[in-house]
Amino acid sequence: MKNFWHILKEKVISFSYSLNFKLLIGYIITIILCLSIFTGIIYYYSDRTLENLSKENVDQMILSTSELLNTFIEDIEYEIFTLQANKSIQKILNNPSSASFYNDIQVLENALLSIDPFKKKFTSAELYVPQPYYPSLSESLNVYSSSEMRNDPWYQSVKNSGDKTCWNIFDYPDKSYIVVAKQLINTITKEPTAIVKLNIDMDYFNNILKDIRLANTGRVFLTTENHIINSYNVPLINQLKNNDILFQTMLKKNHDTQYTEIDNVRYLLVSYALQDTGLYLVGCVNVKEFGDSGIILQRIYLSVLLLMLILIPTILYLISSYITKTITNLADKMKNYKFESNIEVPKGRRDEIHSLYTSYNIMQDIISNLVKDINTAAKIQKKTELKALKIQLTPHFLYNSLNSIAVMAAKYQADDIVNTVSSLSSFFKHSLNNGNEISTIENEIKHVKSYTDIQKIRFGDMFEINFDIEPDLLQQKICNLSLQPLVENCIVHGFGHCCDFHGVINIKAFKEDDDIYIKVEDNGWGINVIGLNELNQYVQKAFDPNEPIEKYGIYNVNQRIKLYFGPQYGLSYSQNDMGGLTATIHITTMPFDS
Repeated sequence: MKNFWHILKEKVISFSYSLNFKLLIGYIITIILCLSIFTGIIYYYSDRTLENLSKENVDQMILSTSELLNTFIEDIEYEIFTLQANKSIQKILNNPSSASFYNDIQVLENALLSIDPFKKKFTSAELYVPQPYYPSLSESLNVYSSSEMRNDPWYQSVKNSGDKTCWNIFDYPDKSYIVVAKQLINTITKEPTAIVKLNIDMDYFNNILKDIRLANTGRVFLTTENHIINSYNVPLINQLKNNDILFQTMLKKNHDTQYTEIDNVRYLLVSYALQDTGLYLVGCVNVKEFGDSGIILQRIYLSVLLLMLILIPTILYLISSYITKTITNLADKMKNYKFESNIEVPKGRRDEIHSLYTSYNIMQDIISNLVKDINTAAKIQKKTELKALKIQLTPHFLYNSLNSIAVMAAKYQADDIVNTVSSLSSFFKHSLNNGNEISTIENEIKHVKSYTDIQKIRFGDMFEINFDIEPDLLQQKICNLSLQPLVENCIVHGFGHCCDFHGVINIKAFKEDDDIYIKVEDNGWGINVIGLNELNQYVQKAFDPNEPIEKYGIYNVNQRIKLYFGPQYGLSYSQNDMGGLTATIHITTMPFDS
């Protein structure tokens, strides 16, 4: 079965289709795939997204309405504060034994009438003062003696509330009221002296709430912690009178959003507390109404999708034809390729097609030049190979010559010459390292020993060299010619300016975790020849390929270490306890590309 599908796939791929057709099929497949994925995502998330958006909109509408009602509540609080600050009222309350109580009543009534003369915020204002001679309760007056209310539960609850404003709901068969009451304080004694009572017609709130719709049938209403205020008698609101989620969960918080079921229908409830009034603004809406909007959007989307599937292939065909026309023409020209024969570039085009034609012509010019260069290079290569073979003879001839000198010196028993020539031969052998850039610490130590043997012929016992190398590090890879330039600097710059001086060179190698440190330290005068900062700056200078071979030195060592081991490794100088300089090579045991 697998072989069948494999053969079928090869047949389809090998079938001769035009570039235009392949582009068109590719475009259509890509668009259908993208639209299918997008459609699936839309259908999967549309209901949930619309529900969340609708939930946010409902919550925002309830919040806006609660802010409007909170503004009204703040206005009521301000009116009460205005009465508290009224100088005429304070004067009467601060002098309760005044004999002119009829004048006092007139002043107090005028003060009550002045705070809301057009009755826009409340229907009536009443003031209860501790004056036994004030009139009894009467509908025609607004100022009463508090002695008439001493046994009234409402009055006692206000007295026991301290300086808090009390909000209460009074439902009557024909009317509902919100009663706001608060004690007024004697500004001299700081004792409560009177109680102000404002009666607010519930119709004020109902006029705001009854016209608010959430989706199609959702409503907004007021409630206390245990009683719904449904003055406009909406059936949906009446169904929530004993709802446990609303009264036992939501109204315990300042703001909450919950879902509940009413007659097997899922509803969204949103509640906001109205400051410290004990009142809550609640919104209730059928969740299914959110999905109805989603169905409409889905139908619109499907209609647009079908239209796109009809129009897009036509548009893509025209576009692909325009694109592939000039490419097809170029392909025909390339089939009939002629050496050094440029083709005409399409006029009026400044896009990639123009660049393709231009590049083709440039390619032909390059091919022509390459053919000429190849012929020239072939001749040069022959000469180069002859020179390379000749150069290979040089180190071989040098080794043979040194060995011949050593044999002749041994014949005449010239041991110094034998030792010198042998050390020189070993020095050159390790320096060249068979053309390899990478050596080992062991080979570098041998190289240093050959070099110091030669130098001792010149300087005698003016210096000594000591080695302290951990045995496990002898086969560690390191750049060739890393240690010899450092030892050479110790001898030339550290000891070369001193007379009657015994120099000491210590070479140590040790390992810390995956890092290896090789220290070359001396007791010379190098620190007096060049400053430490200047020396480290010289080490860190950039490599210059035009630098004369005579100036090959420590900066070259540093650059090669960084090249092979990484930029965090290299060479640095410091002053040591012997009074001289210490050169520290920092490398790693981790593998690297050599």
